[in-house]
Amino acid sequence: MAIFQGLLKAMSSGYGVTRLPLIKRGAVEIGDKALSNLILPAAIDARLENDYGNQEVRLYTGRFIFNRLVMAAKVEGRSVFMGPISAFMINLILIPLFFASSFVVVIMALFFAGLGETNALDPFILYGGIGWAVLGLLRVVSNFKSLFMLG
Repeated sequence: MAIFQGLLKAMSSGYGVTRLPLIKRGAVEIGDKALSNLILPAAIDARLENDYGNQEVRLYTGRFIFNRLVMAAKVEGRSVFMGPISAFMINLILIPLFFASSFVVVIMALFFAGLGETNALDPFILYGGIGWAVLGLLRVVSNFKSLFMLG
């Protein structure tokens, strides 16, 4: 979870990434920081575009797999949040699905490479799976924290 605050200086053009109302921006400049690969909910993106210029913004971000995801924003004193359906779909379905499927893929790769048949790797697979699940859970908790921090 990270908070970016400052004047909105520049935004690149955006495009939809999923069937969810999410817009991906290649670059957004806020204050002295340039954020790349930023995913914004449509409501926050529209608010930033409508009041585009030298305005004070604060973005509360989390992570969506490999990209930074804006969960909430404060634009010129007005709060804008990610929609509840999008927030729950991302945090309770897509992120756990990614972590579970990537763990299964690694286990299958070890098995087909012949390394999964030995008992020596069992503790590493067990502890790696637990660590991967905890990492996914921390990602979801961090995203919800950034969503409800502004409220």
